[in-house]
Amino acid sequence: MKKKYLFSLMAMLMMAMASVSFVSCGSDDDDEDMGGLDEASRMIVGVWQKPSGNVPQWTFQASGECAYLYMDYHNNLIQKTGEWNYNPVTSVLSTTVSGSSSYLVTNLTSSMMTLASMNGKGSTSWIKKN
Repeated sequence: MKKKYLFSLMAMLMMAMASVSFVSCGSDDDDEDMGGLDEASRMIVGVWQKPSGNVPQWTFQASGECAYLYMDYHNNLIQKTGEWNYNPVTSVLSTTVSGSSSYLVTNLTSSMMTLASMNGKGSTSWIKKN
């Protein structure tokens, strides 16, 4: 009886060890692609445009780079580039496009973002293009 119990115990231990060896951790490729960004910053990554049309538009990359595309007074398409950072604690989005600019993010979903001027002179809603 002791041998049968010992054999059963050994068999269960071996099966447990075998099952552990087949389990692996999931890949963190998504985190690497997003550069370790927090959840709110991940929602910001992408191309944003005003609801009225394609231009102006913001592009925020996971690498921290950004671009602002707009039409000048002569209908020339202009793109300026820089870097961006979002602080989820203060809800402030900062960019280095055309100097240093900061915006208060008053609304952020996976498809819509509202940026308010830090001087209180208005806000603009943006719709995610991609």
